[in-house]
Amino acid sequence: MRETVSRQKRWYPASSPDVSLQCSSAEKNCSKPRKPLYLRVRIAKFFVAKMRLLTHNMLTSHVKGVKNGYPLAIEVANVVVNEVDFNPEFISRMIPKVDWGVLVQAAQQVGRSVGLPEELITDFEKDEEFLKKAHHVLLEVEVQEGSLVCPESGRKFPIKNGIPNMLLNEDEV
Repeated sequence: MRETVSRQKRWYPASSPDVSLQCSSAEKNCSKPRKPLYLRVRIAKFFVAKMRLLTHNMLTSHVKGVKNGYPLAIEVANVVVNEVDFNPEFISRMIPKVDWGVLVQAAQQVGRSVGLPEELITDFEKDEEFLKKAHHVLLEVEVQEGSLVCPESGRKFPIKNGIPNMLLNEDEV
């Protein structure tokens, strides 16, 4: 029987002067190239998830034994509103993918539901005022500190620096 070994493609040359080899103390001959620290930090800053209400609308609890872990309740300690460029096409494409009732409930929990209708209006794509309100709630409102609470188990998932920690303990998996 013949074994085949697959090799991963590199997106940068291994001989590049910017690529350093980093090995753990347990590895003797490490040949795994790594990106330099300044480049990894820059990439990490770009991909940092923020706890926006759009993100909240897609999160669910996967604790063992939980049958309905959606929607998570929000306990807020700090909310920040950051201005984001308005893109009506993006918002009108995202609204059908969002559970509107859960979004309105989350906006009420963070205190930002002013002017947001309880029910999704028809022909929302043509109503720019509605799209601006939805844009504000979906993309500009960020929960910086607080927690998400599972509706069934009551398990709290902390939010620190705008990042929700949804990792489970061993006994919860």
